[in-house]
Formats: sequence, structure tokens, C-alpha cells
Amino acid sequence: MSTLDRAGVLTQPSLGTSLVVALAASFAHAQTGDSKPAPAAPRAPSDRPAPQEGDALSARGLKRNEPGALQGYTLLSPLQSRSTYLVDMQGQVVHEWKTQSGPGQSDYLLANGHLLRTARVEGETRFRGGGIGGRVQEWDWDGKLVWDYKISDERRHQHHDIEPLPNGNVLMIVWEAKTKEEALARGRDEKQLGEDGFWPDAILEVQPVLPDSGKIVWEWHAWDHLVQDRDPKKANYGNVAEHPELLDINADHRFDVPLTEEQKRVKEERERQMRASGYVGGGEDDEDAPRDRRRGGDAPKDGGTPSGGAKDAGSTGGARTEGAMPEGAKPDGTKPEGTKPEGTKPEGTKPEGTPAGGERATPRDGQGGGGRRARGGGPGGGADWMHTNAVDYDAMHDLIVISSHNTNELYVIDHGTTTAEAASHAGGKRGKGGDFLYRWGNPRAYGAGTAKDQQLFAQHDTRFIADGLPGAGHVMVFDNGQGRPDGEYSRVVELELPFDAAKGFTKGKGAAFGPKAPVWSYQDPERFFSHFISGADRLANGNTLICEGASGRVFEVTADKKIVWEFLNPLGGDLPMGGPGGGPGGGRFGPGRGRGPGSPGGDGSDGPPRRRERDGAPNGPDDGAPRDSGAPNDGPQGGERRGPPPGDGPDGRGDGPDGRDGNGPRGRGLPGGPPPFGGPGGGPGGRGGPQPYSLFRATRIPLDHPAVKGRFAPSTPTAK
Repeated sequence: MSTLDRAGVLTQPSLGTSLVVALAASFAHAQTGDSKPAPAAPRAPSDRPAPQEGDALSARGLKRNEPGALQGYTLLSPLQSRSTYLVDMQGQVVHEWKTQSGPGQSDYLLANGHLLRTARVEGETRFRGGGIGGRVQEWDWDGKLVWDYKISDERRHQHHDIEPLPNGNVLMIVWEAKTKEEALARGRDEKQLGEDGFWPDAILEVQPVLPDSGKIVWEWHAWDHLVQDRDPKKANYGNVAEHPELLDINADHRFDVPLTEEQKRVKEERERQMRASGYVGGGEDDEDAPRDRRRGGDAPKDGGTPSGGAKDAGSTGGARTEGAMPEGAKPDGTKPEGTKPEGTKPEGTKPEGTPAGGERATPRDGQGGGGRRARGGGPGGGADWMHTNAVDYDAMHDLIVISSHNTNELYVIDHGTTTAEAASHAGGKRGKGGDFLYRWGNPRAYGAGTAKDQQLFAQHDTRFIADGLPGAGHVMVFDNGQGRPDGEYSRVVELELPFDAAKGFTKGKGAAFGPKAPVWSYQDPERFFSHFISGADRLANGNTLICEGASGRVFEVTADKKIVWEFLNPLGGDLPMGGPGGGPGGGRFGPGRGRGPGSPGGDGSDGPPRRRERDGAPNGPDDGAPRDSGAPNDGPQGGERRGPPPGDGPDGRGDGPDGRDGNGPRGRGLPGGPPPFGGPGGGPGGRGGPQPYSLFRATRIPLDHPAVKGRFAPSTPTAK
């Protein structure tokens, strides 16, 4: 993101107004007349009752604001709210955008003061699953809807992230519906297919056409870049290890083993939690129906007419021919390098289901192969093959990075292609068409490592660090840690990519892409974990803003990992748990989701001190012994706890006059506690579980950002 950061600072005019005014003029146009308005005082959200003394909600809000924090405002869109908020450094709401829809999984404050966000469209299409969206909207500062683009029909559906580009266009992640027969023809394991079919991801670049349309000007499809080693008579046949530029169509389940009964219980409870939070949506609401029977039928055949859906003003992509390709062919009709004669297995290929290197495969909590997941279980089910949850853009090198939750990898592709080149294996600025230029996180997915080499576990929010920021050009990832072998905890990692502007990405033949370790990372296994959503963002002062999404905890850490700002989101709850229309359990929160007596904390408190829970996790019961994460450069917060006990560390989590007792009745943490995994009461289902205040990510808007500069009265720099 060389010319655009998550706060929406553009070198080109921004969305909507970008077609008619320059950036500076567009900000002035958002004001009344030519003069700036008088600074506004912070105001409370109007749709929530004020917290009462002793209410668990009153324990939320600002917990820390110390010198060294980057001054500004934080952009938040709670999963259980139709509103998006700006809060100041004191945790007070200073601005609110009220919308008519629950949020998707992405929001940006643009330089002209407009809010760009995704919104949920549910119950209208075959698609359902984690991160569901379906609409991309732009709202002006005063809450007027400027652009409302729906991309939801029986053929495709927007989900998770979007990325505004310097030219005013928007990158979008979409599911594409393929039939079971189409997936089988490409080499997908039949046991992993159900009646929902197969939903590979695509990236679309859309030029906004106001007020409710868009023109697709560029597109990339994972469907065009596959390899399989199951059947030499089917398309894309080849040796997976010889084609790191392609995606193994069976990579998501190749190393899975059956889950234990306890692991199944944890997995199903997490799926229920995610649906209750509004993160999983779409389809029908019958929780008792088999997952594969909620949205029956096949995807429309090629050439079929989608119903509803986006109003496309046009597309430069032209017609796309789907279906099976010639036997053994790549998408451009050529056979992959290393393809063996029909009827033979590629050299070195293991029998189906055998892990590379012969190591024991491990179950993936929340991802497990076969069984119910193959017929629609999990966030989006087996149909949601990649579960791409992030997209970001590097304008300097014209590169796109995406994150696949289900393969535990990030991928970099060339945006300097035409749509035709993006569907092929040649052309573009890097000469490789739409093939992967780089991948990282799980090298055994392309035959270049073993289970011990895996670095990412169900990650989210992969992004380039923008020009002008410390670490510019690096990639930052929120590594959730779901199914991590040494215990489930989250970390944030910063990667220096092996990239040369002239040569591109480099690696040795047959070797995994580097780096072997992050250049910086943050983790705190005792108190930092979110099994889904979440994000991290590098700030101008070198600090990193981290969103522990499930609990709604947002905190800022310095380069040496000291927490200087911390906020427990109290906003949200105006949508019922389960998203629009309610969710499992009924009511606003449903049974067991209350904030008072009856919750696991007894009185709405955080419950017992947190520990690294291994019971029910793939790594077995906790034997009480400390674990070392093995992650480099993590200092005193990584792996085995060293030094003072929790509550007395150098980051301020100790006893003191402000009541920050790290070992009080609320367990570890600050007054009222940063919640145990899942928030007060552990949240629905405990550790890492969602609650009404869950956030998909948070963005710090600095004081000099053109959208906020001069709009508000100055805030007190530090908390009392």
C-alpha cells in the first residue's frame, strides 16, 4: 500500500467524488462553505442506554492511555451493530455513521471524510458462511448514502475484505459458485464435495458508478491457477511440489486426520458462536437441518443468468469459458511442467492422504477434513474452499496480497496484468500472468516442508505496510493461532519478503519461500487470543495497533512490546446475536450470553484467571508445564513465561494506585479486566469466543488525517 493506507489516505481522488474533484477540494466540499466548522464535542451514541454502576458494560471502555500512544481517533464497526464509530483517545464516541445493515468485514475512512464499508446481504442467495458481505457502500460524513453496490446473486457473493485503490476503484473478494461436477473435473476429492458445490475465490476490481452500480475493470480467479495429483485424466494434473505457482485444489484437507469427539464438540461450539455473533451468515436459519441441505441445488450452468446481484455497468473481462479443460491441461491449454504421461503418478507423489515427508498429520480445529465439513460444516462449509479473508495492494510494485484461512497461507499476485493475462500463466509486469509470485505460511501445502515448518494458523488481515511507515514494504499478519501445536494463542507477525524490484521474489529450487522467521512479532499466550476475525496495523510512530476481535479488545503496543493504549469495546448490541433476524438461542444475546449473574463469571465478571487451555484442543490435555512458542524475536512475551508473574510485568500490568491489579478477582488484567479469551464471562463459549462487542478489526486515524483534521476539539492526551 504505497500510496494508500488503511485510514484511506490517497494520492488520487477518493471514491465517489474522485471522478469530479481533486483530493483537497473533496475535503473542502465536505464542509459548510469554504470555512472549517467549529470543532465538535464528543457525543455518546444515541441508540444505547448508558451503562449503570456495577453493570459489566461499565467495566468496558478505556483501560489505558499512556504517553507514547499515537494520538488520533479509532474507527470501529462492531459485528452486532449497524453503526460505525470514531472514538477518541479517551474512548469517547466523537462521530457515528448510522446505517441500515449489519457490517461485513471491512471499513475505511477516506480522505474526503467518507466511510467505505461492506454490509451483509443474507437469505437471498445460495451463499452462506463466515465473513459474509454482499454490499459495498460509501457514506458521506453526514450519513448520506453515496454509493450502494450489491454484488450478491446465485453466481457470486462478496465476502470479507475490500481494498480501495489510488485510482478510486475497489478490490473485492467474491465467492464463485461451481458445481460439484465442475470441481470433480478439476481434480477435487469427491469426499470433500457436498450439495453446495464448490466456491473458489476471485478478486474483482470495480470502478464505482454512482449511485448503485459498478464496472468490473479487472479480475483474477483462483479457478484458473490450480494443480492436482489425484487423476492424470483430469485437468491440471501435475506434481504439486513442482508447481509452487499453483494452488493444490486439495490443499485444504490433504493433511487432516479425523477429529476426536471433544475436538468435534469444540469445533461445533465455535461454529455456533460465529453464527451467533453475526460473523457467519446467509443461507437458511435452521440450525437443526443438515448443513448440506440448507441451500440445495447446483450453481447455474455456464452462460446462465444470475438472479438479483450487482448492477454491472460493464466488464472488461469478457466472456469466461468454464468447465473441464483438456486432460492434463493448465487453464491456458498447456500441460503443467512436470506432468507425467496419463495413467502415471508424478514422481515422488505420496499416496492420497499421506503427508509430505511422512510426518503424522494433525487435526485442524475448525478446519478438519472430511465428515460434516465436507458437506457444508464450518464457516461456509466445505464449499468455501479457500476462505480468503484479506486483500491488500502495494501501489509502488502493483502487487496484491491475499490471505487464505483454510490453507494457512498468504499469496502475492501481479496486478500489472490484463484480465486475460491474469487468467493465464504468462504476461504482466512479472511475466507469470496470474500465477502466484510468492506464498508464505505453510510450505508443506506445496511440497516444500513438513508440519514443523508451518508458521500461520488460520490467519487474518494480511496487509502491506505502507510507504512512509516503519517497516514499509513488509507484510503484517494477524496469526490467530487456531490449532497451533504448542497451544492456541494469537500473535502478530511482520515479514520482510525476499523481493527484489528487478528480479521479483526469489527462492531456491525446491525450497520454501522465506523468510524463515518474522522480523518482529507480538504474542502473549496467557492473555492474547482470538480464534477468528481480528487484525493489526502499523502506525506512523512505529507502534502497532492490534484488534483482538472476538473480545473486542483494541490495544497499541510499542516496538519493544509495551502496551500504551487499551480499549475494551462497549459499543454494539443493537443487532440481536445471530445477526439480522436473531440467532440461535433467541433474544438479544441468547441463553448464556448475559452480562450479569448466570454468566461463567458469576456476576458478569471475567471468571477465573486464564490459562493456555489444551483440554479439547488438538494437542491434548494440559500437563501444567510451560511451553515455549518457538517463535523468534518475541522477547519476554513469547512462549514460556519468564520474569515477573502476570500482573507485574514491565508493560504496566501490575499493582498500583490506578487499581491495575493483575491478580484480582477478575483474573489477569486491568480494572474490570481485559477479558479472558472471549471477554467477560469468557464470552459465548469461553476462550476466544465472540460477544456483542466483537470487532473484525480497528483502524487508528491520526490527528493530521484530512478527514478529521480540525473537526474535533482536542482530547486530553492521557487518561486519568
